[in-house]
Amino acid sequence: MRFISIVPLLLLLVFLSGCRVDSMTDPIIIPDVEREFTIDMLEILDIGDNLLTLQIETIRDENCLNSTIEYTLRQSEKGLGISLNKIYTPQNCQSGRAPAHAAVNLEKLTLGNFDFSIDLLQTITNEGTLVNGANAYRLNMKTENGIQVLHKELRKIPENTIWGWVSYSGSTQSAASGVLTDISQLSSGRSFDSGYYGYFEINEDQISILDSPEDQLFLPVLTNIKPENNSSLQELLQNYRSTYQSEQLSIQLTNWQGQIL
Repeated sequence: MRFISIVPLLLLLVFLSGCRVDSMTDPIIIPDVEREFTIDMLEILDIGDNLLTLQIETIRDENCLNSTIEYTLRQSEKGLGISLNKIYTPQNCQSGRAPAHAAVNLEKLTLGNFDFSIDLLQTITNEGTLVNGANAYRLNMKTENGIQVLHKELRKIPENTIWGWVSYSGSTQSAASGVLTDISQLSSGRSFDSGYYGYFEINEDQISILDSPEDQLFLPVLTNIKPENNSSLQELLQNYRSTYQSEQLSIQLTNWQGQIL
């Protein structure tokens, strides 16, 4: 096992050339620090309560595909604190270059505001507020020294939501459109606010499914199914899958509880 310092070049500048500190009360100046980590929010989907996780990665690639970030989490009723300690390189290093990562899973949060802090080697500390609202999480940082928050707001996925895509070949495009039409007939008609939902994003009525295929033709799916239509949805999917081979037409859907349909 090998531990590598994650912030080898972080410096605290107290004395500057040609200057002197006249008293112990003079402020310690922390200069802008090169960003070393990205932070993003994601819901852990479950049949019970969906919980919040913070996905943290190094901006620079490490020498192992399975390098991780060692961290400490402090969570209380009033606030959350995360310390990023080291990059951990496992003995069974998988050859290749990729960011080191950590998934910081939080316990269930009540609605409201929480003091939030994240520090790097107990040297640089960033403070802010994590807001758990009725429809979204928001991470409002006062400073982002050494870090970059990718999405400051994560919208919560509403109950009975399904998303995914229908991939098709050139000869089955009309069938793929038929899948969307048939699914829409089971929908509640609920609209979605623009924003980032972790697994998909809506921007000016444009839907982006974040894990959609890169080398296939596909149509995105995002809708809210009436609860009484869940069995009809399963029957509908089964009919299409039994009619077409997967290379002709493939339907990939996930629901708000993380179940693959």
